[in-house]
Amino acid sequence: IDNYFPKLLDVAEGVAFLHSLHTTHGDIKGDNFFIDHSGHACLANLGFTSVVHRASSVLVTVVQGYSPRWAAPEVLLNDDARYTREADMFSFGMTVIEVFTRRPPFDKFTNYVAQSKIIEGERPDHPQEPGLSDSVWQMTVDCWAQEPAQRPT
Repeated sequence: IDNYFPKLLDVAEGVAFLHSLHTTHGDIKGDNFFIDHSGHACLANLGFTSVVHRASSVLVTVVQGYSPRWAAPEVLLNDDARYTREADMFSFGMTVIEVFTRRPPFDKFTNYVAQSKIIEGERPDHPQEPGLSDSVWQMTVDCWAQEPAQRPT
């Protein structure tokens, strides 16, 4: 558990780097990062990543694929959704829960039910596993804001 937080910081730094390049990842989850030879977590599976264009000063990219249990509600609701930095942050919040619990978000439910819960504004409960501080939990909850503009970027 003590090693989780530095790994999540590495992932957050990788996401911030992509966003600084006007790029989104589009499928942030535990399966899409790896630990390198020096012990740092690195983003992987950049096949969903594409350079974004500017539309009203909002960075967006076409959703080419995503993992429903980690996807933001606006992505799940719209077949023509554009993937944004805010959607990446929602997925990052789900990844925090995945890392601390070692289980996918809403793992007791089917994909369909998990998607419905996300769309309806339900979020995973605070995990019982030790090591998730109140400040990290609050940051995770902030990532899950129903309104994309309310999420940290």
